[in-house]
Amino acid sequence: MPRQERISSFPASQLMYWGSAMIERIPDLPDNVIGFVASGQVTAGDYESVVIPAIESALKTQGNVRTLYQLGPAFTEFSAGAMWDDMKLGMAHLKAW
Repeated sequence: MPRQERISSFPASQLMYWGSAMIERIPDLPDNVIGFVASGQVTAGDYESVVIPAIESALKTQGNVRTLYQLGPAFTEFSAGAMWDDMKLGMAHLKAW
């Protein structure tokens, strides 16, 4: 099934695709909100190429950010590396949420 058909909550044409990452950014959110849709197995590589740069960039410009993280209908699991990266990101910016 093509990637664009898997995510039913948002129009496929509105999502930003990052190669083969299993995380896509949700567009058109307020400046202090970063949104993601996860599908399939989310890996550390997905976090390192999509989530971390987006959040780090928003923190530099906004100071504090809100996050929206939707588990899409095709989501299966987070890898241990993705969970580790998520914990490190959260702890590094404990007061930024």
